[in-house]
Amino acid sequence: MDIIDVRISNLTLNDSGRYSCFWQEPSGLRIYHEFMAEVTDGDLTPAITAAAGKDFRLSCSFSTSGNKKRFCRNTCSKKNMLVETTGDRGRRGRYRVEYSEHADDLSYVDVTIKAVSQSDSGVYQCYLDTSSKTFRLDVLAPPTSSGLLILTTLACVVLITMTTILIICCRRHDDERKHLCETNMPKKKEKAERGQTHFYGTVVNLYEMCPPTEDTYQDLPPQQELKQN
Repeated sequence: MDIIDVRISNLTLNDSGRYSCFWQEPSGLRIYHEFMAEVTDGDLTPAITAAAGKDFRLSCSFSTSGNKKRFCRNTCSKKNMLVETTGDRGRRGRYRVEYSEHADDLSYVDVTIKAVSQSDSGVYQCYLDTSSKTFRLDVLAPPTSSGLLILTTLACVVLITMTTILIICCRRHDDERKHLCETNMPKKKEKAERGQTHFYGTVVNLYEMCPPTEDTYQDLPPQQELKQN
């Protein structure tokens, strides 16, 4: 049986659908075949985020050792080659490659980009001989100065508001305490009517709440005389 290969290059999601192919046998028999093609999103490249202004470092692991190490952006064409070396270390500009072999039978190609910016976002490849690993780098923008200013302003407003409320509460408490003392403190003329013993007891009960005044405590009789009465 003859086999006919049908290929579609550079597939997109819009290529999903029903397809038909025809061919004719030498005997004149025409053969018809219909099939469905469903295209799914093939972007399985792992995405890695990095903060703008920081150094980015990633380890690419390989199950075999190798000699030639490459670090590329997009495809590893000559114009996209960032670093290429046959040694354990290679560097060009902000890009660096380090090679190491570990006891777990894995080899590692560590790639570094110094002080990344948003323009460094994109797809990268690290190679060990013919084996490769692909990843996508997404560089996050640093917080804007206006955003920091807004946060600082809000923090100051909250602090000032809390301080003001605390001061008002303290003053209100002092006013209530002062009013209580003025209302309950006996007058000089009440001493003769209520008696010295009752007057002394009233002062003792209010002593913890009300500050002493000269008029009240100068007229208190000696404690010894109160006991005799």
